[in-house]
Amino acid sequence: MYSEEVINAQIADDWNMTVAQWVGAELENDGVYELEFETPVAALNNELVSTYAQFEFIERTNCDDLDRKASCVLRRYRSQTDDVDTKRILERLLGDLVEVPDFVVSVSYELELVTDPENLLPYYYRLEKRSTAPLQTENGIAAFERVDAQVIDYLYVKGARNH
Repeated sequence: MYSEEVINAQIADDWNMTVAQWVGAELENDGVYELEFETPVAALNNELVSTYAQFEFIERTNCDDLDRKASCVLRRYRSQTDDVDTKRILERLLGDLVEVPDFVVSVSYELELVTDPENLLPYYYRLEKRSTAPLQTENGIAAFERVDAQVIDYLYVKGARNH
């Protein structure tokens, strides 16, 4: 779960969601942009799984409570692993040992980001990651879901000094 490959993929995914895909982009209001890539999934022995993503420019918005000019933009990113691909990989990994239940192995992200479009300085960041997988318990295989959520509000103070 914490292999170098998985950690590097998570770092790259975070970077792409928050910075890389927006650099130099000229997104239209309400435009939805799609991409497909492969990502390693720890629950599937770090196998590469097809993943689909969408990102969009939602609207211009105030950067913070002091901004009256709507100087920032609200952007949204969503990604989801392919259920058919994950089931195929799970069946291959388990072979004839176990009948694969109808549980889904999936990883999804949803990110909302308020940034200054000139320099990508963040003002608001909300990320929700959902992971689902079958889990062996005393009573048999059960569905497992983990939700990680993070919200960050950035406050920039001009002329602040560290004491």
